[in-house]
Amino acid sequence: YAIVMMALGATTFAVMVGQIAALLSKLDIRATAFKERMEDLDDFMHQENLPLDLRFRTRAFFEYGFFNSRDIPSTVHELSASLRTEVALHLYNDLITTVPFFRDCGKEFLTEIILRLKAQTLSPGDYLYEAGEYGDSMYFLIKGSVEVEVDAKHGVFAELREGSYLGETCVLGLSEVRPVSVRAMNWCNLFCLTMDALEDCLAHHPEAQVHFRRLAVTATAEKTVQGAIERLETER
Repeated sequence: YAIVMMALGATTFAVMVGQIAALLSKLDIRATAFKERMEDLDDFMHQENLPLDLRFRTRAFFEYGFFNSRDIPSTVHELSASLRTEVALHLYNDLITTVPFFRDCGKEFLTEIILRLKAQTLSPGDYLYEAGEYGDSMYFLIKGSVEVEVDAKHGVFAELREGSYLGETCVLGLSEVRPVSVRAMNWCNLFCLTMDALEDCLAHHPEAQVHFRRLAVTATAEKTVQGAIERLETER
């Protein structure tokens, strides 16, 4: 009996070691691929004689993205509907709890939205978009903070922190261009939802249209700024 138990224990241990080794091997492959990518980037920046500050900021951007990646692998789309829902809701639990907008969405619709979101990173000082640009997407701020600028004359109007959403006026068809500029104050993680992706989701879940129509009448930072701009122009 003792010999059987020892053999069983040894076999279990070997299996565990093998699984851990396989996992570490996968991590090493990803790290190696990233290292090679950074070496190619360094060669490019050296060849083009980019300023040192620009080189540093470029490397920092890719390194931040590597260690903070939130993209869902394409293989998740091959799962059954129930498994896909569980995986999506688990991976993006912070999105659901941080952004109040998502709390009232049904699970199936929320999963469809999540699987169509595109992760985006902003380094400090980067513009998400500038006033006057054409817009066809909205953004959900998961980490970091951004400042909303009216224009050069009026400066910063507001600061938005994680849990905020912005750019909704273009997605809802209320405006074709961005009414304000949005710039990152620090490292920011956002999710982007395009108008096409939203329309596709609503086509499969027409009951959710009512939920999105509320955005048209909800007071958000972007609408408040737009209203302030209109009042200033009227006073002139």
